[in-house]
Amino acid sequence: MDGELGPELAKEVGSHLEACARCYPRLLFERAFREALATAAQDATAPESLEARILESLPEE
Repeated sequence: MDGELGPELAKEVGSHLEACARCYPRLLFERAFREALATAAQDATAPESLEARILESLPEE
């Protein structure tokens, strides 16, 4: 799903996921979940103070 596998292994895993009654529902869930996150992220905006709070929380080098 993340494109981290090589082509041969990705094909093997993909074939398994589509045929396995136990894994296929999980695959469908993961796809739907990622789509929902992407859709929600389009309209999301972080508060302006977030960057300052994050920078303040990082240790100084």
